[in-house]
Amino acid sequence: MNSKCLARSVPDETLCIFCSKSSGTLHLCSTMALDHELRKMAEELQDTTLLTKIAGGDLVAIDAKYHNNCFCSTKISTEVT
Repeated sequence: MNSKCLARSVPDETLCIFCSKSSGTLHLCSTMALDHELRKMAEELQDTTLLTKIAGGDLVAIDAKYHNNCFCSTKISTEVT
């Protein structure tokens, strides 16, 4: 398998899954419940950028990280729509 293709399908684990920035405190996606919640939010918002980032596998296995503010903002957005 081409490692370049694999790298593109998995988000950079040093960046926030939402904003793609490394500054601030990043939290590890450590449960499958959070993985399912994140996927549900991305689908509800039809956020193709986020859906593309998380298509590479379960977020726990790929050590996805997020800023709490980014997570909360996305969650609020799903509640508004």
